[in-house]
Amino acid sequence: MRKIRLGLVVAMVFLSGIGLQSAIADTEVSGGISSNTIWTVAGSPYIVVGTVEVASIATLTIEPRVTVKFDSGLSLMVGGELIARGTETDSILFTSNNATREPGDWGSIQFVDTSVDAVLDTLGNYVSGCIIEYCRIEYGGSIECNYASPFIGDNIITGNSGSGIHCDHSSPTISNNTITGNSTSGNGGGIYCYYSSPTITNNTISENSAYYGGGIWCHCSSPCAVSQKPGQNRGRKCCGSS
Repeated sequence: MRKIRLGLVVAMVFLSGIGLQSAIADTEVSGGISSNTIWTVAGSPYIVVGTVEVASIATLTIEPRVTVKFDSGLSLMVGGELIARGTETDSILFTSNNATREPGDWGSIQFVDTSVDAVLDTLGNYVSGCIIEYCRIEYGGSIECNYASPFIGDNIITGNSGSGIHCDHSSPTISNNTITGNSTSGNGGGIYCYYSSPTITNNTISENSAYYGGGIWCHCSSPCAVSQKPGQNRGRKCCGSS
């Protein structure tokens, strides 16, 4: 009887070990995504070992509580649709995969011209299209919008080497974010606007640094900037910067 019980205990421990290993296993991702894909909590953390490119025909959905870690210099390129929607209590984390994390460890989250622009209702609420909401983006380059208009709301964007949000010929909605501790040798430590018309509302923009415009820098742009909560940003002032 004791032998049977001992064998049962060993079997249970062995099976528990398998379950534990499965629960904490990393999921490596790289290359193109050409069909609708979901990154789930069960597969988290996702380790980006090669730049990920979401094709124009595909949607990548990232669930709340998922962690995405990037190897050095790698990025998430969005040519289709990205739906990264955390919640106030269960956010999504984009961070470095290095043991010692530093600004600029990885590339960026980049929306290009074929990405699906966000659609808003008459009150400015998100309806569909690309969205990054309730996420923490840290130790990378920036969120880049190149001829693209995603919805970027309720995020913490911090400790990046580059503008917190970089807009080039784009019209994103940038709302209720905390953009802090980002640094660039160029312009626009918090938000950079070049030939862009973003809607920028109710953000906290502080402790960012740049050559010009530590907070927000705009060139040939017409941003709608309402009710910001500026903090102390570092950078030379010029026309169109703050």
